[in-house]
Amino acid sequence: MLFRNSLILLVALLFAGCSSTPEEVGPVTEDNQVIKNGFTISVADKSQWAVIKDSPYKVVMRKSGDNEGERYTIQALVVKLPGFDNDNAFMDYVVDRTKASLNDARVKVLDQFAQFVGNETMPCVQFNNKEEYTTDKDVVYFDSVSFTCRHPLKDNAGVYLAYTLKHKDEVAGKDINDEALSLFSSLELTEF
Repeated sequence: MLFRNSLILLVALLFAGCSSTPEEVGPVTEDNQVIKNGFTISVADKSQWAVIKDSPYKVVMRKSGDNEGERYTIQALVVKLPGFDNDNAFMDYVVDRTKASLNDARVKVLDQFAQFVGNETMPCVQFNNKEEYTTDKDVVYFDSVSFTCRHPLKDNAGVYLAYTLKHKDEVAGKDINDEALSLFSSLELTEF
């Protein structure tokens, strides 16, 4: 009986030792860069962020905020874009697509604006949005700063980068624009 129990314990320990352990997703360099096909970004204090989704062309990361119910999200991904005759057509496309995604009876837009950022080799549209989202049980606020950039190496591709704060108190939300601009300034568009 002692031999049988010892054997069962040994087999259980072997299975436990062979089980997979979650690893850090995606190549990350020592300077906190997240490297994907088509882009890289640098994330300050990367160890505080949990990777929620990861693929060769996309990463979604989250971390808790200082206040109850606060959550920060970084989303970066390669997107397919149509051709544009000029920068105004690009701006209109980004604004129309973003506003269409907010077309929900539960969403009340509190503030939004768009502007060009970037440069000639990396034209981008910045879209800032503050909204109130009502569920059956709660009201939640989202502050978001997103950047959609045309990729200089591929005509029909771009990179979408968003920095979002979810919070429960409209007044408690803080201005995330500086943090989003810092993240955007680390964005490099690379080969696929």
